[in-house]
This record gives sequence, structure tokens and C-alpha cells, in this order.
Amino acid sequence: MTYSMEWGNDTLQLAENNPVYCESAMFSGPGVIDNIFPEEYFGIQVLMNEPDPDGHRLKRFAREEVKSLDEHPSDQPVLSPGVKMVARAAGEPIGHIKTGEQYLIQVSTYSKNPQQVNIYDPHTERHLGGCSKIHFQDIREYDKSEFSPKDRTKPEKKKNVQLEQLSFDF
Repeated sequence: MTYSMEWGNDTLQLAENNPVYCESAMFSGPGVIDNIFPEEYFGIQVLMNEPDPDGHRLKRFAREEVKSLDEHPSDQPVLSPGVKMVARAAGEPIGHIKTGEQYLIQVSTYSKNPQQVNIYDPHTERHLGGCSKIHFQDIREYDKSEFSPKDRTKPEKKKNVQLEQLSFDF
């Protein structure tokens, strides 16, 4: 079965046995289209190249989550647990995360989903929260010398005023 999708000026031809890259909040990676169900929301069934932590390779995706292999940048480094990387936030702002700003990201050690990352401020390394890796682009290695600590604003000190004691007659 062949199915075509249009986004603006781009048209993506989906056909069974085509190699694609799928990216959702739960799973991401390359795979091959196994089956297409045009009337369903998650109508594209993909046989992933790598299984998930439970050992399953067959996944269902929405049309918006499936891209051709040409559109996916293959030079993105793989995140490994315990290693912080620098990434630029993309898409809609999430909480304290601003689009276009750089943040440190690290694979969440408590999540079974390898796409879930913890987010840190690059200047202070303070934890800001967590979200999916799909919200970040331009992932590269982190160099501590690249980010200088932010200057903290100190409140003005109050002047110590010496008060003279007046006489007390008891």
C-alpha cells in the first residue's frame, strides 16, 4: 500500500517496506514501514531496527512522527547515561526552557525510555526538569570551559550605623 502526506511544500511518500526514521515521545529510531492504516491516527506500523527495553520492535506511529531517512540528521551523537551534552532547545517552550537557548542534557537514569533527558542550566549545572530529546537540536559534547558562571547580583549591604546611647538614669 502507498500513502502520501503533504506538509506545506513537502510531500512524503509512504509505502510498505520503505526505510524511515520515526520520532515520538516514547520511541525513536530508524525502521522499515510494515503496514499502513490510513483511517487510524497511529496508522503507520513500523518494524524498528533496534528493540525497545522490553524487546519489542513493532511500533505504531502517527503520520507526523514518521520522516524519511534523508530528513533525519545522522550525525547527532548518541547520548549515554551519566554524560552531559550541550543542546539547543527547539520547538515550543517548555516550562523554564526557552527556544534557541543552549542547555545541558543527560539521559535520565530512572526512565526506561532512552529518549527521556534531564535538563540542566549550563552556567550553574542546576537541574531544570526533564522532557523528551526530540525538543532539542545540535547536540554536541559539553566542555566546562565553554560556559562561564553567571555573575550573581548581591544585594546592597546596609550601612552599620553606630548609635550613641543617651544617658539612662535609674
